Amino acid sequence: MKRVLISAGGTREYLDPVRFIGNPSTGKMGLALAQAALHRGAKVTLVHCPRSWDAPLGVKAISVVSAAQMQAAMLKELGNADIIVMSAAVADVKPRDYSVEKLPKRSLPENLPLAPVPDIVAELGKIKQPQQLLIGFAAQTGDIITPAKEKLQRKKLDAIVANPIDKIGSGFGSDHNQAVFLDKEGREIEIPPCSKLEMAHYLFDFIVYSRRQ
Repeated sequence: MKRVLISAGGTREYLDPVRFIGNPSTGKMGLALAQAALHRGAKVTLVHCPRSWDAPLGVKAISVVSAAQMQAAMLKELGNADIIVMSAAVADVKPRDYSVEKLPKRSLPENLPLAPVPDIVAELGKIKQPQQLLIGFAAQTGDIITPAKEKLQRKKLDAIVANPIDKIGSGFGSDHNQAVFLDKEGREIEIPPCSKLEMAHYLFDFIVYSRRQ
């Protein structure tokens, strides 16, 4: 591991200066990944959304808010990375129209027009170089394997973390997690509940093994 680029947290797509479409992601998994990569001697860049924690000392931290801002930062840093881990929870849509002033409650639309946001991981999958590894995350409820396999293939990922967010003590906001790792060679490894830092190390072990194949 030499240079690792990580995205973390949940993007915010604003309707006006105080209202946004978002998700519960706190970025703790991305933080754990940055810590684990540092422990392994990597040069780490962390593109993060608004968060309550400080980036580890020695990490190049880039603050973003929206999916468009994250897209720009990830594309700018892509060429400097050997491993890219897209752990951020990126919004799928945004309000079509943005108001520079807070909208009065009476002016809020009953049906909010929406527009798509950039599919960052799919774009990275199209342009990454053969020597680069791109890892995605699939936060799911119920069956986590089927959609993760589909995302792995469709977005040209090297591996993916299928992450159940409907299990107690895992997922958004938790200090712990559980998952199934899958790679493009068909390997599947189930990771039982553990701390997010432990999971980050398990993931890097999985990635290093995949690279050797």
